[in-house]
Amino acid sequence: NRGREVNIELQNSRQLLRLALEASETGFFEWDLMTNVIHFDEAEIFLTQLGNQDGKLTASEFFECIDPGDRKGVWQAIDQGRKGSGNYYARFAFTRPDGERLWLDGRGIFIHDLHGNATRMIGLNRDVTRDVEHEHHLNTTARKATDASRMKSQFIAQVSHEIRTPLTAMLGCVDTLLPSLGEGDAKETLRIVRSQGELLRIILNDVLDISRIEAGKLVVQKMPTSIAAVLADVCSLMEP
Repeated sequence: NRGREVNIELQNSRQLLRLALEASETGFFEWDLMTNVIHFDEAEIFLTQLGNQDGKLTASEFFECIDPGDRKGVWQAIDQGRKGSGNYYARFAFTRPDGERLWLDGRGIFIHDLHGNATRMIGLNRDVTRDVEHEHHLNTTARKATDASRMKSQFIAQVSHEIRTPLTAMLGCVDTLLPSLGEGDAKETLRIVRSQGELLRIILNDVLDISRIEAGKLVVQKMPTSIAAVLADVCSLMEP
């Protein structure tokens, strides 16, 4: 009776494991390294659309469906696990016979004989297509945001330089005109124009600092500042 109970418990455990693998879109495989034959469970057959009714296929049939650009990495992961840690992990693109493209996460362990030679590999393949597509979408969005930020900085820098050119010409004209005027309202007004022009130039420099901040090239310097001069500039702006 005890043996029958153990057998029933074992069958129940297998059923639960099968349900868990199906729910997580994960298939189980066992690769006989001596015969190069792979055995798939039902979930793996459904996932890859490979294997006949008994779930058998050759390793070459499986690897032909792996994206050519990923095959080398998968083989390297297998060699490293086979000769070293005994563990295998790889993420790769996989194309079903019907043409549908998936991304699979493959994990496994190697079974060794008494002489230390790897004879089998057992493992799981999980469908991670949605995860990969989500990561790709996030990377694309981040790249677009970075490109937009860079273009904005370039635009700000270009406009600032374009404004600086006529502003410099205007201040030069003011400097040329000031000595020719006698003291009076006209000269005082021109001084206000000169002062506000300098403030505008400072604002342009501040705008350019935004680009330097984003590029990580802003250098902060401590310099003495005349409070009286700052107040005088504010008064000259409001006085007219």
